Amino acid sequence: MLDAASADLDGHRLALSVARQDRRKLILLKTKYLMDRMDAAAGTATSNVLLHATTSRAVVDSINHVGIAVDDFHGPLGIESGRDSLEATRWWDAARDPRQLKNAGAEAGRIALVGAVGVGLTAASVVVAKIAAKKR
Repeated sequence: MLDAASADLDGHRLALSVARQDRRKLILLKTKYLMDRMDAAAGTATSNVLLHATTSRAVVDSINHVGIAVDDFHGPLGIESGRDSLEATRWWDAARDPRQLKNAGAEAGRIALVGAVGVGLTAASVVVAKIAAKKR
């Protein structure tokens, strides 16, 4: 009886160990996916510093904060981090970066186009209203 119970106990320990490893792998996979998506968002934020300096810095700071929390979560699970904190691009450095200038120009162009279309539609509606008023 004692031998059978010992074998059952060892099997149970082995099954628990395998289940724990599987959960750790799943946690690592999901948190890595989360951090990869956040790093992509940081890339977008840091590529648009000229027009969005404050929000770009806030995004990078938030992602670093979440990264620390994920590392703290991984610690007791025995998962090593190896993640480096992101650094926000300073506005002055962005002003000298051709890619930053290109991104800012493209966004400013889109904003100007939307504004021009809005002004054009407003002017057209005023003209139409004046024509309609003259016909009465």
